[in-house]
Amino acid sequence: PPPPPPPKEKIPEPEIKEKIEQPEQQPDPEPVPEEAADEPPAGDTGLDAEGTAGSDGFGLVGRKGGKGLLGGSGSPSAWYAGVVKNQVLGLLSDKDELRHSKFVVTVSVWFDLEGNVERYELLKTSQDPKIDELLALQLAKLKKINKVPPTGIKSPVKLRITSRI
Repeated sequence: PPPPPPPKEKIPEPEIKEKIEQPEQQPDPEPVPEEAADEPPAGDTGLDAEGTAGSDGFGLVGRKGGKGLLGGSGSPSAWYAGVVKNQVLGLLSDKDELRHSKFVVTVSVWFDLEGNVERYELLKTSQDPKIDELLALQLAKLKKINKVPPTGIKSPVKLRITSRI
């Protein structure tokens, strides 16, 4: 058998000296005046810079003009058109034949002040009568928009819908 390993030398532990620092006495902070209320800034608080290649770690890049980067800068009509489009796309994706077809159509949707759909119209058809018929059947199911339109939004909302296989 091999000889036993040599005994390990014990390394002395370094001495640790604790040094306690006395904190310097600082003057009392000045009291904050209570008149400072939580008011919004005077102007837009977005980044006013030229857009450059790349972005920060959150995917934000500068935009010229001092506009905010995170919401709040869109128009109410664009927001409502997005609401209508999402609902229309949901209806169209319920039909397998439409989901697996390639088409580009333009649709206008009229609605009242409560968001009830009054009518719709295919402005630009898909050039395929079968697809157009399926689109009309699905659009006929659109009775009410999920959200009430903001004040001042006028009917119709015009949507361009593209389906790619």
